[in-house]
Amino acid sequence: MTDSTLVFETPRESGTEIVVNFGVFSGRDATEAEIRRLADELLDTFEAVEIVAEHRYELNREMEAAVHVVRVRLPYASEQTRVTIEEWARDAIDERSVIRP
Repeated sequence: MTDSTLVFETPRESGTEIVVNFGVFSGRDATEAEIRRLADELLDTFEAVEIVAEHRYELNREMEAAVHVVRVRLPYASEQTRVTIEEWARDAIDERSVIRP
């Protein structure tokens, strides 16, 4: 079962994009090694993948927010692909999270 707030899918003209709200759940950026690990897992299924790790800033006069997201762009995504990405996110977050309950 996937968590729609941690990982969600958005359609793209050229395929599918799966977005991981990484910073919201971990309090940090995904490391290059973590992104490489995700790529290695996905390359077992896909010929090529595109992974974008980005900071997004939303600002207005009352508030500001900075969010780190990981976007995985694929030609298509199965339920197993979404599960693989969510498991990767949970493993990475559990290994080294700066947010403590």
